[in-house]
Parts: sequence; C-alpha cells; structure tokens
Amino acid sequence: MTTFQHRTTTAAFRPVSIFSTAGGQAISPAGQASLAYCKLGPADRADIAAHLSRLSDHDRRLRFMGYVSREVTGRYAASMDWGRSVVIGCTAGNVMRGIIHLAFSDPGLRYAEIGLSVEAGFRNRGIGAELIKRSLIAARNRSAKAVLLNCLSENMQMRRIAERLADESYDEGGEVRYTVRLDPPDLISRVDEAVADYMALFRRLTDTTRPERP
Repeated sequence: MTTFQHRTTTAAFRPVSIFSTAGGQAISPAGQASLAYCKLGPADRADIAAHLSRLSDHDRRLRFMGYVSREVTGRYAASMDWGRSVVIGCTAGNVMRGIIHLAFSDPGLRYAEIGLSVEAGFRNRGIGAELIKRSLIAARNRSAKAVLLNCLSENMQMRRIAERLADESYDEGGEVRYTVRLDPPDLISRVDEAVADYMALFRRLTDTTRPERP
C-alpha cells in the first residue's frame, strides 16, 4: 500500500548558513575539526570508488537500494555524468569517509536525486546531515525546483534526516520517497556555496600531507 504524507510549510527549503565552517572543516559541538568537506570531480574517481568499496554488503544495499557488488560500485564511480552531477565528499585524515551524489534527472536541471553514503566508523558525527545540507544549497543555486531523497524503509538514519527536511513523503511499502522543495537562489545562498568552495580549495592547496595526484 502506498501512503502519501504532505507537510504544510511556510516556505520551501532555506538552508542555514555554512559560514560556521572554517577551512572547509566542520566545527561540531564535539570539536571534530578533522572532518573536511569539498566538492569532487573526475580526478577523484579513485577516492570515490575506494570509499564505496569499503562499505559492507548491507551498507551498499542501503546506499543503492538493492544489492550491488564492489565491481558494480567501481563502474558507478567511473561512469558518473559530471555534466549533471554535483558530488561532495567528507574526508577524515585525507581519506574519503562520506560522499553525497546530487544527480540531476532532467536536462534543465530542475529536479535532482540524492545518493548518500557514510562509512560505518564515521556515523553519528553529523556527516550525513552536513553533506545533505551542502547538496541542497548546491541544488538551489542551480535553480532546481526540488530534490528527491529515496531510501529503503529500514534505513532509519536516512529517514530521520529526510523527515526533518521533506515537504512530502511517499511510503511505498519497502521504500520511502521524500521531496524537498527549494526556494530560488539568492545572494546569500550563492555566496555561501562560493565561500565554502574557496575555503575547501585553499585547504587542498595548502595541505602538505595530501598525496600528489599522478
């Protein structure tokens, strides 16, 4: 049975500022300054594939809403359509520990879907919520009208985050589909993303511990 739920809100999603970050690093109540966030590109395919390969079978099932092998996730990382994607990663000690893939589903970039994964040892640290927040700002700044967050009904961590943001939800008996409506971009949202990008780039350029790309 399909269950529909509509939430009445006074406005579409207006993300809080990410100016509370420094150097692309999340400053959480626990002071976890070792977590760094940045946009990813084709040069990061190997890091994306390595992150996905570290997920357990169960976690890959939650991420892709069905069982997929490590070989399939490797092909997924290699075949990302960067012209219709925004990918944001979270590193800890220069190792990719969380990734969100914002994939636009139409040529006009009006609607997008989110795919999120965080490695088991790095959950409950706010990484998933931070990645979703940044992806929603990115979608808004590209004039997307809505973002879809789909997950299996058993994925309670994703559901808890989505239910705080979504305007609508559909429970399809095994899968839950959430819709987050977005406001048009404004100066604050554009500056917010630009400053986060600049600080992440600065950190990458000045991080002497990060290995050089071949």
